[in-house]
Amino acid sequence: MTVLKEWLLGICLAAILLGVVRLLSPSGPLQRTMQTVTALVFIGILLHTVSPFVGEWEALPEVSSSFVPAKVVNEEGMVWLEQATVRQIASLTEHTARMHGVTATVTNVKTSREANDVSVTRVSVRARGEKACVAAFQQDLHELIGGEIQVEQVVDQ
Repeated sequence: MTVLKEWLLGICLAAILLGVVRLLSPSGPLQRTMQTVTALVFIGILLHTVSPFVGEWEALPEVSSSFVPAKVVNEEGMVWLEQATVRQIASLTEHTARMHGVTATVTNVKTSREANDVSVTRVSVRARGEKACVAAFQQDLHELIGGEIQVEQVVDQ
């Protein structure tokens, strides 16, 4: 219920703000343009805020507290989910590494299945960079993913 309240409050605030912009716009040909622009912006805000919920119940798996867990009904779905999890971990690792000035490659992702759930238990990474940067990268990755993060630091020679 609080999500609905927050969504409605955001829409109302956007409508009020855009209404003020329309009132402050100069009269004449620019006023018509401003009315069109504010209407399009409001429609864009509506579509942007509603889009995450469209088809959510049918298309998205049920999310629990682990990194990328989901309820899946068949083996094919479990395999797909595990592959998607590995791709997501690799992408997240590369992004986090870039933020720390580290070059990193995921060498292994271990997942576990339990009652049709898939969760990440261990991620092995090969990282190249300064020792402090690699340590910060490992800490951030652990906070994002959870589970065991094993980092092998490669030393430049």
